[in-house]
This record gives sequence, structure tokens and C-alpha cells, in this order.
Amino acid sequence: MQKYIIPICLSVLALMLGSELCLSQPVERDISKIYERSDNRFWGKIFSDIFRKKTFNKSYAIVIGLSDYSGKWSALDSPYHDALKVRDYLINKAGFDYVLTLTNKKATKKLIEEYMEQTFPAMIGDNDRFLFYYSGHGTQRQLGNRVRGYLPMLNSGEETWADMISMDDIERWNENIHEAKQVLFVLDCCFSGAAGIQTKGKGQKLYLEDLSKYGHHLVTAGTASQQSYGSIRRWGGSLFTTAFVSGISGGADAGTDEFPKDGVVSLTELEEYIKKRIKKEAARNRAINQSPRLYDLDVDMVESVGEFFFITEEERLRSLETENQKTIEYGWPVEVKGALKPAIIRALDLPAHTQVFVGNEAVELPHELPPGTYNIRLKRDGFRTIKIPRTLEPEQVLWLPSPEWVPTVPWGLRTRAFATSLVPGLGQHLQGRRTRGLIYEAATVSAGAVALWAWFDHKGKIDDYEKDPYDLDLHSKASSARRLAIITQVVCGVVWVTNALDAAIIVKPEPRDNDAALGLYPTSDGVQIMVRAPF
Repeated sequence: MQKYIIPICLSVLALMLGSELCLSQPVERDISKIYERSDNRFWGKIFSDIFRKKTFNKSYAIVIGLSDYSGKWSALDSPYHDALKVRDYLINKAGFDYVLTLTNKKATKKLIEEYMEQTFPAMIGDNDRFLFYYSGHGTQRQLGNRVRGYLPMLNSGEETWADMISMDDIERWNENIHEAKQVLFVLDCCFSGAAGIQTKGKGQKLYLEDLSKYGHHLVTAGTASQQSYGSIRRWGGSLFTTAFVSGISGGADAGTDEFPKDGVVSLTELEEYIKKRIKKEAARNRAINQSPRLYDLDVDMVESVGEFFFITEEERLRSLETENQKTIEYGWPVEVKGALKPAIIRALDLPAHTQVFVGNEAVELPHELPPGTYNIRLKRDGFRTIKIPRTLEPEQVLWLPSPEWVPTVPWGLRTRAFATSLVPGLGQHLQGRRTRGLIYEAATVSAGAVALWAWFDHKGKIDDYEKDPYDLDLHSKASSARRLAIITQVVCGVVWVTNALDAAIIVKPEPRDNDAALGLYPTSDGVQIMVRAPF
């Protein structure tokens, strides 16, 4: 048996290294996609159907999320998820007509400038609305008595200011679309570079007619002395963006003496709501210190009297109960004449080989189906099924969100124990716990290497003793080497067993948004190990 120890150890090391190489392949998270409304039910028409006011035309947006920084800038978990969260809201619930989404490597300063200097100014008219959203790092630069804020791109160095978006760029881009009736820049980053831009005064209750007037504003998540807080596990992204989306979805329209509940979320209401949400989280965690800021972006001395606003989902649903027969399209009421038209299911960013089920039937997207309540499921080999229950109205277009995929662990507890007993760390990798798997791999390799060395040392000492069995010194050395070999083998075994118990009982799967998966499947002559990873 001893002659097989070295080949077995080398095989185990090769398996561990191979599994790690396969599971750590980079995942494509660079998005550059445009959503454009395909019908003539533009935002202003829907707004006029609800409020009987012909005030607006179309709503445009650019959504940017930068997570995969390197070098001077640390990688961030939240911005990528924040961007998808904002994008899904604007498309599915806010009824925006045009949404450009850029994440990570696709979000270059050159491309953003091209849209902000040429494309959007040519598209946006005097009755349109525009939303600019950015989530990522923020920094600042001291220029005499002035501090200028910057938004670093992925390729930006520590002080390569020309590669970053400056607050001067933001002001210039705002001037480029000065004709737009309402503009909102939302920056989920912390810096003090808004110096020179007037802070918006204390808000007051505005009626819809006043809210609908000219208004250009900027919202930042915090100041230079503060951090922007994010947690995928707790909030699914950053604290600020989570509160922002929750607020514009209706949370900010809770109703107070100063701001009664009216189905409309103004910037002033939104600012107060976000501050309350952050204060509530700060009560649980004293390390959180974040103060969002709201600024006016006046152009050519034109005062921002109105405010960018959002219609709550409750108000949109309430409008369905009016005397005219109405339903929902992109989350917005529209008139329906004659027979009810089907709803449509679409998707933007579902990974390859994802199966979509409506009830028990697999469907191809886009898919039309009659209005009603459905249990929609997303299936992928190697991952848990995502359930999306929805009630669909006539002509509604449901854009499926980008879920966080949780790897499945085939065969349950026994198989996890078997897999990680065969290859230390494999059980943890199967559950998405890459760091934990690496720790057990390193611990097992180290313990195994020491045990292997102790075994060879013991074998050498025994050979020396057998040559001269009457030498008491050699006998003592051989006995010590034997004890050391036993101890190191016991330690190696304890690490191996602990690793198996950890994978089988203690560790739980965690969400993963990559396409890597590893599974064990029974075959007629044994077990098949299947690895899937993007290259």
C-alpha cells in the first residue's frame, strides 16, 4: 500500500488544482445594451392617460455600474447589481422609452461622452425627461480653494484625471440637454466635488402641476468624508440604491402631515425617505455614516422650479379602477378596446441554456400568453430553480429580471461528504464557497505534505535502525520519527474529516452570478464529473 501513497497524493493535488482552474474562470459581466420601446405608447402619452395632462413626451435614461476595478481602485460587489436593479425598475415599472445600460468594461468614458455629447442631445426634446445613473467609485481633486469631484472608470489611474468623468463634465452634459423639461443625475458614490453647485433648499409640498415644471437636479449618495455602503447579502446591492429604488417604487409615498400620500414621489420626498432608511440601518450598525445630498443644476440662470418625480405602482393600479376600461403595459395603464390582448414575456440578460417554464410548460422567449396569474420558473443545469410568480394584465410586457443563481448540490448530504472526501474543498466549491474551499485545500495539502515528509523520515530512520538494531540512539530516533508520523497522519485525517463534515453539514450554498458550475452525476459504470465554465 505504501508504494501507492505518492501517486495517490499527486492525483488528489491534480484534481484539486483542476477543479479550481475550472471554477475560477472569469465571468462575462460587461453589458452594453439598449432597451427601446417598440410601440407608440410613449411615457408622456401614458402620463396624460392617468392625469389628463399633456405635459411630457418621452423618458430617456443611461444606467452605469462599475464593479470590476483593479489596481488603485478596489473591486466593488454592489455597482453591477445596482445598475441591473435600476434598469429593471425603469423598464418594468417606470415605463421609460429608452434605457442604455453600461457595466464594467463596456462603460468607457469615450462611449459615455459619445452618448452625452451627441446621441442624447440629438434625441431629447423640450418636453422629454432624462435620468443619468452611476454606481461605482468616487474621488476628488483639490484645485486651490475648490474641490472637484470625479467618477473613475475601470482604466483610470490614481490621478489620471483625464480618464475620469468630472463634475464639470456632468454640468456640461446637463447644459447639452438644457431643453429637456426634467433631468436627474443620480451618483451612488461619495465625494465632495459638487462644490460650486447650489444645494437645493428645504423642500416643500408641490402639486403635480408644479412638479411638472422645469427642473434639473443632482443626487449624490454622500460626501468626501463618508463611504457608500453595500452588501449583496443584506441589501442586494448598495444601501443608497436599495433605498432609492424602494423609495421611487412607492416607499417614499408613505404619507406624512407635510407630504400627504398622493401616488407621486417627488425628489424632496425621496430625499427624506432615503435619509430615514439610512438612519434606520445606522441604528443597527454604528459604522454606517452616510448623508445623501440634493443639488440644483440650473442652466443659463433658469431656476429649477419643478422636480423629477415618479408615479407609484399603487397609483398606477388605482387608475385601472376608473370608469374607462384600462389595463397595464410595462406597468402603466393603457386603454383597451375590444377583446383582451395577450401579455408578453421577454428577457434581456438570461445566461445561455436557461429554460423558461410557465406552469409546467417550457416556452421560448418572447412568449405570448393570456392575462392571468402564472408561476414562472427559470431553470439551469447545476443551479436552483428561480420562481417568479406574476399576475399579468392584457398587453403587459414582463421583462424577466437578472437573478442571482444559487448552485445546486446533487444527491444531498451523503454526496457532498463523498465529493469532499474524494477531493478536499470540492464540496465547498460545489456550494459556491470558493474561499472556504481554498482554505481546506491549502490546509489539506499542507497537512498531507508534512505527513508525507514524516512518513519518509520514519522509513529512513527504520532502515538505519535495522542496519544496527543494537544502537539505542538509532532506536530512540526511529521511535520519535514513528510518533511524529502517527501524529501528522492523525492531523491530516482530522483536517480531511472536518472538511467533509463542513461541506456536508455546516456550509450552505450562497448566490453566484457567474456561469461556472460543477456537478456529479451517476452513470452505468461509476460517477461522471461535469464542469461548465465560460472561457
